Amino acid sequence: GYWLGKELVVTGRYKDLILWHGRNIWPQDLEWAAQAAAPHRCGRACAFAIG
Repeated sequence: GYWLGKELVVTGRYKDLILWHGRNIWPQDLEWAAQAAAPHRCGRACAFAIG
């Protein structure tokens, strides 16, 4: 990714899968759900694993 002014622009992921309590979660599914819940903020969701 890179900084554009004061915003971080994410250009890719290291790994395209989140493991959560033994479940495989696709980050895109979380991002799409977040954007569907707040369509006026479309394009401002990013899901990734920490740790």
